[in-house]
Amino acid sequence: MFLERSTVGQLSVASELQNLAGLYEICADWLDQQAGDFTIEDHQDQWFATNILRIPSQQHRQRAQMLRTAAKSRAAKQKSISVASEYYRLSKLFRVEFTSFERKKYVNLSQEPNKAMNLNSYLDLMRYGTREIQHDDGVHLIKTAASEGNHIIPDADFVITLDADTLLKPDYALRLVTLMEQPGNESLAVAQTPYSAFPETPNRLERTAGATTDIQYLVHWGRSGYTTTTPTRGFWNNSRKHCRVRKRFT
Repeated sequence: MFLERSTVGQLSVASELQNLAGLYEICADWLDQQAGDFTIEDHQDQWFATNILRIPSQQHRQRAQMLRTAAKSRAAKQKSISVASEYYRLSKLFRVEFTSFERKKYVNLSQEPNKAMNLNSYLDLMRYGTREIQHDDGVHLIKTAASEGNHIIPDADFVITLDADTLLKPDYALRLVTLMEQPGNESLAVAQTPYSAFPETPNRLERTAGATTDIQYLVHWGRSGYTTTTPTRGFWNNSRKHCRVRKRFT
């Protein structure tokens, strides 16, 4: 393990970079295998295979090549490349936990038939523990201290809101975090991101529907100039919940 080698002082930066390159190539091979096994039935499947599997695979191979080149250069001997940061980045690529939250399962939470209340209910529970309690009128979800709950709703600095039919590119969150952390954006709590229809559909009806979706790029630019847009796909800075909300096209 890298941490064990670094603790005992047996690190060769060049060797670690070569090892990292090999690990990135393993990731690329795995993505290529997933793409090869993925059944493509329409243009949406093709978009997924290309953007979610093939392109990240290419990026991993490019990063592997960069690390191999660095391992042979003087820069590696000078330890100008953070090996620990590369291992940390690699470890986070596939470390994902999925959980679910169904607002209307609990009678004491809002029963309003809109998506906004899904977000509001969940944000209110973040960083707390929760307990399910059965009452005569149904199941209640009770907010408690984190140490007292049967389940903890994790806190987070940023929250992405999207519909079930939406696909995100792998760098989506990275680009928006960069935007929201730029100097001058300290009061920015929400970044609005318009969405696009899947390209290359052979269906005329879907092309027409897609055009009505893509026209928002023109419409929202104008509305954003007068702060009149309403977020439909949002990226929330949860640590700034009490900041001034500025509608913004990104």
